[in-house]
Amino acid sequence: MTDQQCAAEAEMACIDCCQTNHTSGIQALVMAIQSCACGTGGPCATTCASEYCANGAVNTTGDACDTCISNSLDPDAGGACLTPVETACGAGSACDQYLSCANGCP
Repeated sequence: MTDQQCAAEAEMACIDCCQTNHTSGIQALVMAIQSCACGTGGPCATTCASEYCANGAVNTTGDACDTCISNSLDPDAGGACLTPVETACGAGSACDQYLSCANGCP
């Protein structure tokens, strides 16, 4: 499917489609988030030690780890990892291509 076809899908199907289309991009995004949020002194290193920091996924949407990762990327919540992740996902990168697709999801 093309990214445009992904965008015509329901939200989760669209995101799954984008992840399939941009496998290296979603991997790069997860690695960038893990590097900041889970690294030495990272804001989520303890909270997410057995979840996102270990496997790149949260166990339960809305749990403490999910909230920590979200807040680390939210400028209104401090966004400690927003700039490093934006830098890692710079224009033209595989990560940027994935985000462009996912941001087009409903």
